[in-house]
Amino acid sequence: MKRITLVLFIVLMAFSLASAEGERGWVRDAVKFDRSKPLRKLAKRVKKSRRTRPREMKNNLKSQAERGRKKGSKAVDQAWQSEQASKPAGPVISSWTGLRNADNAGRVAPPDPNMDVGPNHVVQAVNLVYGIWDKSGNVLLAPTATNALWSGFGGQCEFSNDGDPIVNYDPLADRWVLSQFVFSASQCIAVSTGPDPLGSYYRYEFATPGNDYPKMGVWNDSYTATIRNFSGAFNMDAVVFERAKMLTGASAKMVVKNMSSLLPGIDGFLSVDVDGPAPKAGTQPLFAGADGANDRLALFQMHMDWPNTANMHLDGPNFISVSPIDGSMSRSGQPGTTTQIDVHTFATMFRLAYRNMGTHETLVICHTVDVNNFNNHAGFRWYELRDTGSGWALFQEGTYAPDNDNRFMGSVAMNAAGDIMGGYSVASKGTFPSIRYAGRNASDPLGQFTIQEGYLTNGTASQTGTSRWGDYSSILVDPSDDMTFWYTTEYSTGSWDWETTIGSFSAGQPDLGFTCTADNPPAIIPTTGGSFDYTMTLTNNTGTATTADVWAYAQRDGSGKTDPLFQQMNVNVGANSTTTLNLTLNLNRLVDPDNFSYMCRAGDFFQAPVAGDAFPFSIVVPPSASREGVLAKGAPIDQAFDSVLRSQSNSGSSSDGIVPEGITLEDNYPNPFNPTTKINYSVKEASKVTLKIFNTLGQEVKTLVSGYQQAGSQTVVWDATNSAGQAVSAGVYVYKLEANGVVLTKKMSFVK
Repeated sequence: MKRITLVLFIVLMAFSLASAEGERGWVRDAVKFDRSKPLRKLAKRVKKSRRTRPREMKNNLKSQAERGRKKGSKAVDQAWQSEQASKPAGPVISSWTGLRNADNAGRVAPPDPNMDVGPNHVVQAVNLVYGIWDKSGNVLLAPTATNALWSGFGGQCEFSNDGDPIVNYDPLADRWVLSQFVFSASQCIAVSTGPDPLGSYYRYEFATPGNDYPKMGVWNDSYTATIRNFSGAFNMDAVVFERAKMLTGASAKMVVKNMSSLLPGIDGFLSVDVDGPAPKAGTQPLFAGADGANDRLALFQMHMDWPNTANMHLDGPNFISVSPIDGSMSRSGQPGTTTQIDVHTFATMFRLAYRNMGTHETLVICHTVDVNNFNNHAGFRWYELRDTGSGWALFQEGTYAPDNDNRFMGSVAMNAAGDIMGGYSVASKGTFPSIRYAGRNASDPLGQFTIQEGYLTNGTASQTGTSRWGDYSSILVDPSDDMTFWYTTEYSTGSWDWETTIGSFSAGQPDLGFTCTADNPPAIIPTTGGSFDYTMTLTNNTGTATTADVWAYAQRDGSGKTDPLFQQMNVNVGANSTTTLNLTLNLNRLVDPDNFSYMCRAGDFFQAPVAGDAFPFSIVVPPSASREGVLAKGAPIDQAFDSVLRSQSNSGSSSDGIVPEGITLEDNYPNPFNPTTKINYSVKEASKVTLKIFNTLGQEVKTLVSGYQQAGSQTVVWDATNSAGQAVSAGVYVYKLEANGVVLTKKMSFVK
């Protein structure tokens, strides 16, 4: 009995001392540090374990329901966006399969998938390996054990591989920051000595007071982190590391401050991570998370003073009220199994992304909520906070859950234009776990995702081996253009066998700077027959060559049937160049001189000007195709050209009833698809027919049909290969049917 009492006394004393230290905070020097050999030399092939039993990573997380948040405590989510977004999905630019469970020495779950992107590289980490690619998806570093980076370093960093890895690209210094934890003991951080992630690293080990679930970020005067502190009462700690010293390989300090002493009961908080320009002068490192029990976000700021760390202190919390948060849901169902997977409503999800917009500063952050707890329906809750000089405040919020599927384990970021995109997992009893993304443009109505969901991977299997899922994911903004988004997370291939997808996409369809201008129109159009000449100038202000199509249709009679008046296809327009076409508009069968339409297209996409533009007209061409437009004339050509955009999403005919005669093209099925899809079309009279596949840059991928065909309906199958028989990347493709001088196009999505 005395022995038990003594042990208990020691434990309580340790707990008390640790708690007191945590409340005060502490400063510690790195346990050890050095400079490594190049990673390309340290990397070793992962040795497969003989262990046959899969390893489930320790789960120290608790849902809000398990911590006292009762089901039924909240009604329907007040920020719930229950309708689908309206704009076309941001097209996939590139996509490939990332690291897989099979790349580990033995099966583990969850994968903790995350990555970052630099000017030339993509670096991804999962439990328990790294991988490096160029931005076209070519492998530069095959799956390598995480602790291989610490070879020769000694200590716990070299001989432990406990997981929870984080990859950060430091855009302010063009460096890479790779970290992993030694469970409840140390944080291991490596900073590249230059821009090459395959080169050498400055390596550090920092002793922690018991850590779990560390999240890292980049700031101008520090590398930031949040960790769970097991030496106290399961506390959340805010941490900063001495970035300036770590960039040179010098001895560096770590400063830890305890957030839980200022706001008890919090969990899943994040440290700030910068995107784009350097932070505004005077802005201190930020730490934030959701205090769901009180329907608010909480922000802390670390007052910095590296020369005199005794002056450093944590300010806050500052509270920002948000729409009621229901964190009672813990797991999502899957098809064909009783095994459910984690949704993590308890924590804000990696990253806390900061951007200096000049006139103001922004933070975007997200987490999962139960939009209607009576039905256990997980939605993607996102926030944008702004500081215009008077402190941080909520600018907008929303919860995206437009159907019966669950959306969870997300990540959110903002690009230089102010567009916001979120990536997340999607699953339900009727939908296999899949990878999707959606978002909004800066000018859209506040609180709404207006850009439809894009598909990176459509799941084909349920995870039956374990309920552990994700733990986190990450969406980034490409530093090369500060516009393109990259995302990675997991999907299941059955049992324990998860894989990841790495993909990039845009926020909608930005202008690439292509214009199509009609010149020297006649003052009067002949009312019966005849023709007239004019020129059309195609200007390509982009750095990529493309091909353009120009043509016009006119109504032949009162039935709405049309005749082509002119057409010129596959006009080559070089990068940053201008091409002029001398065209003749034949009006031999024109009945109504005021009823004709001009079209111009490049990369199988065009957009007409808004109503009221005068002739000549300009057409702005974004990079990918999912719509067609028609310039419809509504007045004599010598008057104002009353033009309207006839939106033709997924359609080859205009919305005003002008349908090319004698040819039809149906939507492919299935869409999205993997591995094959069917394309149905018909021609009403014998003719030469071509059916081709193009990518979003307008480059031809494959010719499916080319030859003379009799009238009738046809079905063609595309197996997602190019003309060389090689598999194509996941993404959006355009299929174009041409017959009898008529061209129809539609889009489709290939997923992996």
